[in-house]
Amino acid sequence: MTLRVLVLAFIFQMAIGLKGVSSDIDLDLVKILTSDFTADESMTWEEAKEFKNRFNIRNDLLHQALMEIKQNAVEKRDNPAIGSRDEIDGRRMLIGVMRWLPLCNNSQSKSWLLDIASTLDENELLRTFSIFSYLRIADAQEAKQILVRFLIGREQMDVMERYSLYQDAQMAWHSSDSMEKKAAIVTALYMALSEEPLPWVFSEGDAILQGMSPRYANSRERLALLERARAYPFPERRERTRRELTERFEKMRKLKTLTSGHANFVELMLHDFSQPSQESERYLLEMQDASITMVSPQSASSPISRIKVWALGGGIASLLGVGVLLLKRCRK
Repeated sequence: MTLRVLVLAFIFQMAIGLKGVSSDIDLDLVKILTSDFTADESMTWEEAKEFKNRFNIRNDLLHQALMEIKQNAVEKRDNPAIGSRDEIDGRRMLIGVMRWLPLCNNSQSKSWLLDIASTLDENELLRTFSIFSYLRIADAQEAKQILVRFLIGREQMDVMERYSLYQDAQMAWHSSDSMEKKAAIVTALYMALSEEPLPWVFSEGDAILQGMSPRYANSRERLALLERARAYPFPERRERTRRELTERFEKMRKLKTLTSGHANFVELMLHDFSQPSQESERYLLEMQDASITMVSPQSASSPISRIKVWALGGGIASLLGVGVLLLKRCRK
């Protein structure tokens, strides 16, 4: 732990004394966490977990403290004192609350995080951070739905927010022990990349998804999407992105075999992860199944016109559109 975290731990230990954690130290926990949240450098996720475990802080006690901090933060932002740091501190406090909420194992937190993400006039950093925290505690179906909602749907976020969401999804994928949730995240990102209009955002998402899914990394669908992305007109400041996309495309063209995983991704997109998987459906959750269909790289990557590339991309998008409609109906 860093010196700053050790100091906070020492202060908290002094507040507890030798009696252990009890309800009469709620205020001390609120003060200590508020001090950490408003600092220029606050606890990381790993440090927060260690802090909670070290002092055996109960979930209900932590949730109660975080809700009090949230209320204090809202008041600071709504009624900032003239010449004060209330707006900055209030935003930092809300981010701190979002960061720690997944430690409470409390499903009630999900609705508040979704409300923040859905508020269009809210601070962009708060919106993206709320989605990141939501992804930590979401189940497989919820993870798929929120990524589809803000990467593709009518509530699609702006360029920089979408860029960040791909990174957030990657971290949620790495931290999850659930095969279903990993598959749901991969499926949502594949759907998003199939419709992503900006090549520099696509480049970030593609680099992330190919590290998650070997089925996608070596697929003819990815090859077509790469060709589509590099066909866009690039401003001069994005020349590096164009070169990177071209390098990936040329590297894939040299592969002796390519996978064909589109049908499996579409089935996963239509699959309701909130329902128990049948044995026959578990195949869909295996990203590296041995029965992958193989195709010749020459036939998949032979020179084709831009029209054909766009037609393939449009076909993918139209199939995925069916799933988006189904997901929207499920939310209603």
